[in-house]
Amino acid sequence: MVRSCLAAVRDGVYLFPEFLPAAVACFSGREYDATKELDSFLEVINVPPGRFQTVDQVHGNKVLLIDVSSRSEIDRADGLVTKEKQLALVIRTADCVPVFFLDPEVPAVGICHGGWRGIKAGIIFRILDIFRTQFLSNFRSMRVAMGPSLCEQCYEVGEEFQNYFPNFVKEKGGRYFFSLRGAVRNQLLEEGVPEPSISISDFCTSCAVDRFFSARREGAGTGRFPSAIMLR
Repeated sequence: MVRSCLAAVRDGVYLFPEFLPAAVACFSGREYDATKELDSFLEVINVPPGRFQTVDQVHGNKVLLIDVSSRSEIDRADGLVTKEKQLALVIRTADCVPVFFLDPEVPAVGICHGGWRGIKAGIIFRILDIFRTQFLSNFRSMRVAMGPSLCEQCYEVGEEFQNYFPNFVKEKGGRYFFSLRGAVRNQLLEEGVPEPSISISDFCTSCAVDRFFSARREGAGTGRFPSAIMLR
């Protein structure tokens, strides 16, 4: 499993350097709360004024392909893909995994909010299908990264998860723990994304609650940290 070498840009924003120079892919710590405002976060990563797109997240598998004509609409979805340059795609998380996609050959980028429901419903496959059908992407050239989320030791689930994700749930003393990032990684590998092209952040939102928001640790009313990707 490839681990990402993250670099702090400044002011609590973390960058995936392996996406440069084609794209900026990053997430913030608790310094920014996307439930309140995004402007200060977007300013730090040099997004041009008004050049961003977000969604009304619903824990599903809907992915929007964004172009100039559709950019102003905010829809109920959990994934975004674009080939527009200088347009930031933004999602919000606090235990679910933000997943970043780049095909530098097109070029095109994508991002999704990866909760267990969306992963179970196939949002990773939906995003990759857009890259395949709309851009004729060769997954061998893609880069994919996962940001902070609950780790396997913190993500306790019900017994039914053994049926949902049979290879990614461990039973310990009658309790069940789910590897969300492991399930995402497996889906990427199934679709032909090379393992060396997959980066996974070591940060657990619950273990590192001093750095990141965690709905599981703090309650559903806590903040959400933003993640963004933008073609340069």
